[in-house]
Amino acid sequence: NTIKFIFQPAEENGEGTDIMLNGGVMKSPDVDYFIMFHFVNDAPYGMEVQYGSASAAIGKMEVAIKGKSAHWCNSDKGTDAIVASSEFILKLNELNSTYTSDLPFITGIGTINGGSAKNVIASDVYMEGTLRAAKPEDYHKLYNIIFDIASQIEEKYNVKIEMDITKEPIPPIINDKYLVDTTLECGSKIWNKNCRLVDKHFLSGDSAAYYFDYAKGVFIVFTAEIEKETNYPIHNGKFNMDESRYYDVVKTLYSLIEKIK
Repeated sequence: NTIKFIFQPAEENGEGTDIMLNGGVMKSPDVDYFIMFHFVNDAPYGMEVQYGSASAAIGKMEVAIKGKSAHWCNSDKGTDAIVASSEFILKLNELNSTYTSDLPFITGIGTINGGSAKNVIASDVYMEGTLRAAKPEDYHKLYNIIFDIASQIEEKYNVKIEMDITKEPIPPIINDKYLVDTTLECGSKIWNKNCRLVDKHFLSGDSAAYYFDYAKGVFIVFTAEIEKETNYPIHNGKFNMDESRYYDVVKTLYSLIEKIK
């Protein structure tokens, strides 16, 4: 039997996954099972796995609002892109409470830039944001609603909105039932009560979901909070975790590989 270890960069923007897949990492020989794991420090010592969806469909949002600049003393000659952008942001945020679904979703703006001077009506605003949904069908419905919102604001404020939202998002990670069952069997012998079957719907995304198109897969989360210390989260430059737990992680992975091969 052949075992491959994949160490991939740039998983969240998808570029790393594309490089790996285009390089044939899931081929020659073909991969039958795919085990993915992640470390976090937001919970005490343990491991977590779940049935079904383990991440969300995610896409990026780029919005350019174009108005017309004018000096504020001649405001009637301008079209304020900042005012239009403010309503767009509020309408977008309202979706998080007015759109209904049985699974979580989120949409919002993370960056905004606009205007050229304090005494000039802004002609341009550029924003970037995110759209995420545990169910792909919610993602596509929200996608259409956001374009409708943009059309309404164009008409109301006489602006032009150019918008690029990822039409086909990174898909959710879907765990294989057999691998979840086997992971729980192996993990419970090592982690005991700290081997946890969870039922959470995370709005995180990971392009590693594309590997699951090639093989049956499972996503495992190992939790290793450092007691009595400040634990900085993932994507923080000070991220830290209890590295003494690595041995149990290795034992778990080894046990799982031995079981499924």
